Amino acid sequence: MQASAIRQSTGAAAQRGAAAPRTRAWAPAVITGRRRRQASSSRRGAAAVPSASAAEGLPPSEPLAGGAATAAAAAAAPPGRKFVFAVDGKPECEESLRWAVANIFSKGDTVYLAHCLSDPRTPATAVGSSSAATQWSPARDEQRYAKEFFLRMEHEGSAMLQDRYVPLLQLKGIKHEELLLRLKVHRSAAGIAEAICVKAAELGADAVLIASHGAGVLADFGSVARWASENSKVPALLLPPSTMDPASAGLPSAPVVIVAGSDNLEALHDAFEWALQKMAKRGDDIYVLHAEQVASEEDAVAARKRLVQAVFSWQEGSQAANAASVNVICDIIQGSSMPDESMAEPEGESGAGAQLCRMAADLSVRSVVLSHHGAGMMRELLWGHVTMHCTKFCTRPLVVLEPRHVGK
Repeated sequence: MQASAIRQSTGAAAQRGAAAPRTRAWAPAVITGRRRRQASSSRRGAAAVPSASAAEGLPPSEPLAGGAATAAAAAAAPPGRKFVFAVDGKPECEESLRWAVANIFSKGDTVYLAHCLSDPRTPATAVGSSSAATQWSPARDEQRYAKEFFLRMEHEGSAMLQDRYVPLLQLKGIKHEELLLRLKVHRSAAGIAEAICVKAAELGADAVLIASHGAGVLADFGSVARWASENSKVPALLLPPSTMDPASAGLPSAPVVIVAGSDNLEALHDAFEWALQKMAKRGDDIYVLHAEQVASEEDAVAARKRLVQAVFSWQEGSQAANAASVNVICDIIQGSSMPDESMAEPEGESGAGAQLCRMAADLSVRSVVLSHHGAGMMRELLWGHVTMHCTKFCTRPLVVLEPRHVGK
């Protein structure tokens, strides 16, 4: 991908002079208030191309000073958020919570530890059944024991949460509550996901966090994360195995959030605002990437200029408390939109989805906020594979933001 990028630095972030994480793929320029600066470079030996700022006749940029990235990552996010963290009792889930405490949660937030309880006497099914399936009813002579049985399970579940998960939140002074949910349908991953996501919607949670055990976000994980990502009324932040490494789970990730979309600026705007409100911290670098089909380099330059102007107005008009303190980097992704990209291996791919996954891994970002491509058969044909590829191969935390998540 040939690319250039535009950086916006406003408020305290511009004054502290903190530099964004660099890869050879990106050539940022700085916009500080009304002043704009331009820098150019090339991606891994590829020829450099004119950027949007160059097309506007802007002056060259000055070198960005190195700054306190760690201090920026540790800055507090806006308080008062609600998160539901799905607990399955496995050791990997504890490491994911440790990662979330270090990177997502802040003082003032409320974290609900959701653990789903199911009667082992209920029949299990490999099919992703939810409340639409026939509910299981025990025999009459067993019903009188059900209440005592679930009370015992709730006691054991609460003891597990108090012993292994609650101390991780108490150590950081984060408020918490226990959610012990009774599964009343056939035991299935979809049934568990539905119980957790429905409760999260009732609580008005900002996101539900689900840890994966596969190679990517959804790979080899089954339908818990898949059902949540496709059906939840609350945004589902999917945590891949990279958040479960005991050596790095308690360490902060790079202070970077990627906001990406394809062929839909309105959806990208919603994702940008949601990321500022729910994911961003003071001093973060927000990469705003838009995948578009462009026929020539002139069209690419024009598209970059439109994106920069749009994102600059979004940042100025944002209601987020952190809007003025983040650094915004914009770029157009020029990638193929082959419908079969989502079924390909990630190595060597050059499509938009593959580029997003590589950039997220290279920058070790805190999260990727991917806006849904929008309704319509043509958009689904051309851009649906971007979402499919990211949910299959992204190795960083990912949330796919759909219209229902922003009240549309």
